[in-house]
Amino acid sequence: WIYLTSDNSLVAAGDDARRLLGGAQRVLCQTPEVRDALRDVLDVVPDDRVTVLPPMIRPWTGALPRREEAAPLRLCYSGKFSADYKIEEIVAAFVQARAVVPALELHVFGDKFHGDDAFRRRVQALFTGTPGLTWHGAKPRHLVNEALSSCHVGVSWRSEVYDDSLEFSTKVLEYATLGLPVLLNPTPIQRRVFGDDYSCYVASEADFVGAVQALAHQEDVFSRAQLHVRAVAEGYGFPSATRTLGSALAHDAAAAAAQPRRRVRRVLIAGHDLKFVS
Repeated sequence: WIYLTSDNSLVAAGDDARRLLGGAQRVLCQTPEVRDALRDVLDVVPDDRVTVLPPMIRPWTGALPRREEAAPLRLCYSGKFSADYKIEEIVAAFVQARAVVPALELHVFGDKFHGDDAFRRRVQALFTGTPGLTWHGAKPRHLVNEALSSCHVGVSWRSEVYDDSLEFSTKVLEYATLGLPVLLNPTPIQRRVFGDDYSCYVASEADFVGAVQALAHQEDVFSRAQLHVRAVAEGYGFPSATRTLGSALAHDAAAAAAQPRRRVRRVLIAGHDLKFVS
């Protein structure tokens, strides 16, 4: 089995990719868009051997974050820091939003910088010198989720270079399963997943400030966005991925077991006792 997240490497690999994929028992794709691109780029993999396996997340069973009327709105960013992830623009937009939403907070988690020393120094100066911004550094994943669940809004505003990406961000889903409305780009994939009517798309600093104002001052906008993102995230939990993998394993194991002179082992996945050929 081969798992692809994007078609970019396929275009570059050419004949090597055809040979590799042509010999695969099954090809897993992160999104339907990658699957469709695979059909356009390569014709060596039959459709019945291609399975869409979306990003998967551990479902969060905690309650939705609550907004106390007198408490400040808390934004959060978790992940790496790079120019394409617009970390400097996010801080600049936060400063502008804080001018119209007093006491607004931004909580930042992580310590991985992608860029030269000058970029690192600029970002660290922003993290330590921006009023209302708290940089928590690196923390274990389970502690990050606990900390994020005490915030209200996730931030995933990225460079336009990702507008045509065929991948979908797992980080966006991690925010969503916590019930955090996510500020994100209106890319084709994200519009497919969240819908055209989602209220928190951000394509500019003005969009960022406007979305924060609405979430801070309009309780109905905030609560609708919470329920919307949590409902989206439910379709990407481990149980859904397990069903997809279990079905594909059962199909391929049965086909392989029908071939002569092969050794068959038993495999247990998600409660299903399957025959698997090695």
